[in-house]
Amino acid sequence: MVERTELLRRLTRVKMFCMDVDGVLTNGHLYYSKDGELFKCFNAHDGMGIQILREQLGIIPVIITQEETGIVSARARKLKIEHVFQGVRDKGSILAPLLEKLQIGYGEVLFVGDDINDLPLLRRVGVAVAVADAIERIKSEVHYITRSRGGEGAIRELVEMILEARERYG
Repeated sequence: MVERTELLRRLTRVKMFCMDVDGVLTNGHLYYSKDGELFKCFNAHDGMGIQILREQLGIIPVIITQEETGIVSARARKLKIEHVFQGVRDKGSILAPLLEKLQIGYGEVLFVGDDINDLPLLRRVGVAVAVADAIERIKSEVHYITRSRGGEGAIRELVEMILEARERYG
């Protein structure tokens, strides 16, 4: 973890905001119908936060998930998230071509994760974040741990912090 002033300074440099899905954009619970249809629950406040990222802050939202499901595609369409990477095994290097294309460095990327498969990317970015209910190993390696649990406003919490950082240091 870094001191709050340092965290806010890092947040002023963020140009890309990357998120895992299960346990970050959702609460991690998986609901199945009797026919085997999968359901996930997303938070409306997080959705508005993503809209603020795009429209007010000019920050590019990105989804990176190991899962591959139409649910993620539908949520990304609803939130107008252009860059969605599903079925990703190696999160540490998935962004390299996109960052090169957009001329963004890893130091200008924020990534929010919660589990072991997020660790390679968390170790590369300028702002590494774990949600409150992430596993302990992840929490021990990030710059910040949200007060909110995954799927319960953690993304919006970070967006509010970016707004605060830009007001103070931007």
